[in-house]
Amino acid sequence: MKKFVALTCTLALAASMTVSAAGSPSSYVVVPEIEDAVVATPAPAPVYVAPQAPAVPKVEADAAAYGKTVAEYVSNAVIETPGLPEAAPIAQGGSCVVNGAASNATFTLNPVQSGTTAYALSQAQAVGGTVLNVIDIAAPGVNFNDAEVGFYVAGIQEGDSVSVYKSVKGEWQEVEVLGISNNTVTVKMDSVGIYCFIKK
Repeated sequence: MKKFVALTCTLALAASMTVSAAGSPSSYVVVPEIEDAVVATPAPAPVYVAPQAPAVPKVEADAAAYGKTVAEYVSNAVIETPGLPEAAPIAQGGSCVVNGAASNATFTLNPVQSGTTAYALSQAQAVGGTVLNVIDIAAPGVNFNDAEVGFYVAGIQEGDSVSVYKSVKGEWQEVEVLGISNNTVTVKMDSVGIYCFIKK
């Protein structure tokens, strides 16, 4: 009987060691290999893209290149002049007489720097008048030595006295005014450059 009890104890001890050596089902899982399986990968972190400033329309960029507002650019005018808060808007729209013949040539108007405005103000003081505006006139593609050019000058009325001066080598030279009517001053020009309109 002693041998039987000893054998039973030995078997019980062996069985308990086998059970304790096996891992618990929750801690040991066998995953079968699957051929061509798709393995999910974590999504990449989102990339921050800074918002872009809205594109500047071409007309705004073109106007800025000439130092003009959009209104000035599209109407070939100078409305704002640095150093001249009460500037009279001046524009030009073609219909000139160039070298004795009617022409659709357009003389382009550009703003000047504040130093040029101060120069025009001193001329107005010297002749006893008020600067209406001072502009830089160009004539791209127009070859001329004699032109009659009408300028829209806001606020001018028929009968007003308006003198026009051109800057030549640092000096103001008076040019001939051919006519004055409501909002229009027609000037005789022999070249482009900086012109000052003065009301007396």
